[in-house]
Amino acid sequence: MSIWFCCVQMQVDVSTGLLILGVLCHSLPLMLRYAVSSGEHAVSSWDSELELSLACSIVMLLAYVAYLFFQLKTHRQLFEPQEVCL
Repeated sequence: MSIWFCCVQMQVDVSTGLLILGVLCHSLPLMLRYAVSSGEHAVSSWDSELELSLACSIVMLLAYVAYLFFQLKTHRQLFEPQEVCL
């Protein structure tokens, strides 16, 4: 395998991980609301839903800052455009 393929694979892995994190963080508060309101003993889950949403937002923000640090500082050479030889 070439070095270029390994670099592209690392970028794909990081991007996929961030996408999965984003989907989970957006889905968890919705699933909590559905789970709490669907039973016989439906209770108001506004506080727990708000806390979960806040925690997910903080996790997403920290992940994005870590991604920016990864991309711009530690692995700058991986994300530079490659020359294509035809």
